[in-house]
Amino acid sequence: MTKWKNQKHPPAALHDEDYAAVKKAQKSVFEELMESVFNDPAFEHVTGATLYEMYKLVIKRDSPSTRAIKGKGTFLQDVERWVEREAPTVTHKTINIFKSGGVGGKTQKTSGKVFCSDESAAKKSVPDNSHKYITVSEYGVQLLVERGSPIEDDRPEEMFE
Repeated sequence: MTKWKNQKHPPAALHDEDYAAVKKAQKSVFEELMESVFNDPAFEHVTGATLYEMYKLVIKRDSPSTRAIKGKGTFLQDVERWVEREAPTVTHKTINIFKSGGVGGKTQKTSGKVFCSDESAAKKSVPDNSHKYITVSEYGVQLLVERGSPIEDDRPEEMFE
C-alpha cells in the first residue's frame, strides 16, 4: 500500500508480451488439453471418448479435489466449439472406429465422434488410436502419454479401410 499511496491514476493495462504471459498463465485445464492434442504436428485423429478420458485424467492429476467434472455431452460440445474457433482445419463427425484386440483377438467396430486433422482424414472408418494418448501403467492405472513421446503403431493401415 505504501508503494502506491500517491498514485493518482489506475495502473496501465498489460500489453504485448506481458498480456500474453498473463493469458498463458491463466489457461484452463480444458484449453491446455485442447492445445496439446490439436496443435500437435503429428495429430491425425482422436475419438471423442479418448478426449473425454484424457480430460478426466488431467482433472484428476492437476485438481484432485475438483468435483465439477463436465459430463461427456457437455464436454464434447465444448470441444466442437473450441475446434471451430481455434482449429478450423479439424473436422468432426460420427464415423466407425475399429479397435483391435477384442474377444479372441478380433477387431471390434463401434461408431462415435471423431475429430480428424482434415476432411481427407475423416474416412468412413478410422483405427482407435487411444494408445497414442492414454497408456496403462504396470499397476493397471490409466496415465496420459506425454506429448512428444514416440508411440509406435505397428498395425497395418489397410486393416482399417
